[in-house]
Amino acid sequence: MDDRQTDLILQDITDKLFSQLHGVIDAEVLDLLDNPDVDQYVIESLKTKISPEITGRLFSMANAAYTGKLRSGTIKNFYDVVLRLGFDHVKFFIVFHSLPHISQNREGNLLFAKSYFRYIIARILFAKEFNLKPQEKKELELGALFYEIGKLLFCSFRQSFPHLSMDYGIDDNFIERHHRWLGTKFCDNFHLPGYVKETIASEYFTLEVELISVSGMVMMAHFLVESIFSASGDRFVIRSPMPDDQDVLNHSTGLVIKELVASVGLSNYLTIETVLTAAQRENAALASR
Repeated sequence: MDDRQTDLILQDITDKLFSQLHGVIDAEVLDLLDNPDVDQYVIESLKTKISPEITGRLFSMANAAYTGKLRSGTIKNFYDVVLRLGFDHVKFFIVFHSLPHISQNREGNLLFAKSYFRYIIARILFAKEFNLKPQEKKELELGALFYEIGKLLFCSFRQSFPHLSMDYGIDDNFIERHHRWLGTKFCDNFHLPGYVKETIASEYFTLEVELISVSGMVMMAHFLVESIFSASGDRFVIRSPMPDDQDVLNHSTGLVIKELVASVGLSNYLTIETVLTAAQRENAALASR
């Protein structure tokens, strides 16, 4: 296959995929979420323009955003969902969850799961460990979520157009060579921020003058997730202290991860091996006497 043939194939893939996506995603919803000053009633009405499945996931994610001591009560209004998750995050979660057919086979499920675990690692661990500013944190989270969007799009194309995919020779090698290109085209088409496109396009571990760049942190999150999934039979296995019935511990990072994973229906990909804290071990020893 020469370069001209490849270009024609990639163009046809983008035309078909993006046409399909624009038929699913209401552009008005995305435009309104670009305006943080939009009226509360207008934001509340947007849930009628989004599929019930995606709306349900957004509510679940918002209600999982704070756990344990930080729990702020159950959210019942879509406007509060947007405030808790953030306008940009809601907008891009809608786009991400609108990808057709990604949950209809093992490959799509696995890519989706890894994308979301990257997002969790970036949000819950790296943003805190690297003491990121709010804008840097947002760039890290969204860059991690969309890092392999090109692979997800190819997966969607193969599911939506199986015969054409075979004719075009869309195999794993083809996807590996071109998924970054397709991801950047997706960013252009759906007006994702430049920092997301830059992160997707970056093939190298990138540093700043003295620190790791945001794209470098995304790459770290990516390879951490890939390593854990590879070593654990396509599961994300961690060890963490967890809350107990005696209220010796009522909040932990492991609990936050557990609730966030459950909020998007990915609990079957997560295993948490409980590690007792010193206080929990002491309490257990006292109880056994």
